[in-house]
Amino acid sequence: MTLTDALKDDGFSKTVEAWWHSLENDRGQRAELRRARSRTEAYVSPAYRNGLAKKLAKFKLSEPDLERLALAAGVLANARTLCKGHFAAVFAREGKGSPDMRDVRFRKLLAVGDDEYDELYGVLVRFVRMCDGKASLGGLIRDTRHWNDAARMQWATEYYPNRPKA
Repeated sequence: MTLTDALKDDGFSKTVEAWWHSLENDRGQRAELRRARSRTEAYVSPAYRNGLAKKLAKFKLSEPDLERLALAAGVLANARTLCKGHFAAVFAREGKGSPDMRDVRFRKLLAVGDDEYDELYGVLVRFVRMCDGKASLGGLIRDTRHWNDAARMQWATEYYPNRPKA
């Protein structure tokens, strides 16, 4: 099964959420993933391979799809609270700083080049920290598996209507 097909299965999101909640009881796994400085480091970490990747084995994802998913796993390991809605909308509402400063940071996210996943990883981890540990699954996996203009447009569509007025 491809990651695209897995995302259409309700069981996939539930499994990811259950894994995220399980990190509360497995602080070693959370800490190891939080130390990852890139998607690649998250992907090769035993915490990811023995954690989320193992829990998703029933979906029989390919290694390239597991590598794409590692970005979300590493970002989510930095979250203390999972919120509803799109990840960009959470940043628009919860991000530290003035709305104008958030806009600057959001534009830096949009400037991350296609397929520059390690840079994207770093920006998204910083966003979680700027939101006091809040994040959302919404859009995180779906849009970051292929970071491109379509994903950027989707994130902008979710960010700008949710940002408070300056």
